[in-house]
Amino acid sequence: MRKPFRSEQFVLAAHNLWFGKLWVRVIASVISILVYTAAILCLASVLGIAVNYFVIIPVIVCSLAFGIIGGVISGTLGLISNNLLLILRGLPEYMPENHPVALITGLVLGTTLGILASHYRSLGQEIVRRREIDTRLRNALKERSLLLREVHHRVKNNLNVIHSLIGLQSGYLKDAHSVELLNDLSRRIGSMAFVHDQLNDKPYTGALRLNRYIPSLVEHILSSHTTSEIDVIFRIDDSLPEISLSRATTLGIIINEVLINSLKHAFTDTADPRIQIAAVSEGERIIIRINDNGPGYNPKTVTKGLGSNLIEALVRQLEGEYGYTLVAGTEFSLDIPVDDASRDVDRKESDL
Repeated sequence: MRKPFRSEQFVLAAHNLWFGKLWVRVIASVISILVYTAAILCLASVLGIAVNYFVIIPVIVCSLAFGIIGGVISGTLGLISNNLLLILRGLPEYMPENHPVALITGLVLGTTLGILASHYRSLGQEIVRRREIDTRLRNALKERSLLLREVHHRVKNNLNVIHSLIGLQSGYLKDAHSVELLNDLSRRIGSMAFVHDQLNDKPYTGALRLNRYIPSLVEHILSSHTTSEIDVIFRIDDSLPEISLSRATTLGIIINEVLINSLKHAFTDTADPRIQIAAVSEGERIIIRINDNGPGYNPKTVTKGLGSNLIEALVRQLEGEYGYTLVAGTEFSLDIPVDDASRDVDRKESDL
C-alpha cells in the first residue's frame, strides 16, 4: 500500500478533527451565528436588503456540522431569525419580499449541504476503518511470516539432527554397503534441509527462485559430498519462474540423486571432471539438463536401484518427463510444466 501524500494526510486530519470532536462543530456553529447576528445588527442600515445574504453563513456551517438535521433546522430557522433581527433593528423594509421562496431556498441549501456533509463523513469513516483493517492485516501478515520462518528453521534443525544421527550411526557399522546406504539417505535429508534453509534466509514468500535455488543447491551438494575439484558450468535462465516449497523439495532430491550418481560412477577414471547444469524456460515448460563428461552408461542395461526408482517416482509427482542421453558423457534431462510449477506458489500467495 502506497504512503499517503501530505494533502491526503491533511484532509484526513481535518476530517477527524471536524467530525471526531463535537465541541469543535458546536463552537463553529455558535461563531457563525454570532457573526451573522453582528452583521445584521451592525451592517443592516449600510447594506440594505443585501444584508439578508448573511443568513447563508450559519446555514452552511450548521449543515456541515450536523448533517441533514442541521441543514433542515438552520434552513427553516434562518428566515425566521433574519426577520426578527431586522424588526429588532427597526428595519422591516429590508426583509425578503417573497417569504415562501426565501424559506424554500434556505431548506434546499441546508438539506443539500447536509446530505453532502453526511456523505463526506461516511466516506471519511470508511477510509479510517479500512486503514485500521489494513494495519491489522499487515501486522497479522508479519506475525504469520515470523511464525513460518520459525517453522522452517525448526524443520531445518530437525532434519540436520537426523542427518547427524545417521552420520553417527554409520560410524558404528562395519559393512561398507550399509554405510553407503546410510550416506545416501543422509544426502537426501541434507537436500531437503537445504530447501528450508533457503526459505529461512529471506522474507517468506512461499516460493524459491529457480535461477538462484538450482546453483546454490548444486554447490551445496558438491561441497558436502566430494573433496575433489570438479568444474561446474551453469547456464541458468534468469527468467525462470518461482517454485513452491513442496516442488522445490522434490526437485532438490532429483538433482541430488543425479549428481550423486555422477560423483559415484562418472569420475572414477576421468582426469578433468566436469558437470554442466542448464535450466531454461521454453514456452510453458521448464527444461533442466545435467551433463557430466564421464565415460557414460546406458541406464536400460543397469539394474535400477533405489535412486533410479526414486527419480522416476519424483518426476511423476512433478507431472514431468525425464530421460538420459549418451553423448560426450551422460546427460540427464528433466521437463516439467511451468503452470504446475507455479500453481502452488499462487495458492500460497493468495492465502497470505
